[in-house]
Amino acid sequence: MRTIDPTHLPRRSDSRCGQQLALRYESLDYSQRLQSYNDHQAFSGTDGVFRAVIAHRDPGVPNWLDTGGFEEGVVLCRFQFPDRPAPQLCTRVVRTDDLVGVLPAETSGIDGAQRRRQIALRRYGLARRLR
Repeated sequence: MRTIDPTHLPRRSDSRCGQQLALRYESLDYSQRLQSYNDHQAFSGTDGVFRAVIAHRDPGVPNWLDTGGFEEGVVLCRFQFPDRPAPQLCTRVVRTDDLVGVLPAETSGIDGAQRRRQIALRRYGLARRLR
């Protein structure tokens, strides 16, 4: 499992988007899997930091990026119109059992029903966008 923890995140007024891609930069199955977050979808702690958790299985926390079964890939972060330079990303490998100690205390868990609703909302948004 890998977490992404930028040390200097742009203010919430800046638009940012993170996306996970396979090695050849092809997009993963975004209609069935959580593979990106934008400002409106992402959870940031009270410290303002966005932490993504990239894992093969749902760890039951916000900002999970599903690997889609890929062992390797690319993470792309895009910042639109920031009023300062984009931050450097910091990553580290963390065991699933250790996530609770790494994520902020205010990070709530996400159960299976909540995750299914999150994916259903993504599908709905995609269907609206592509009609």
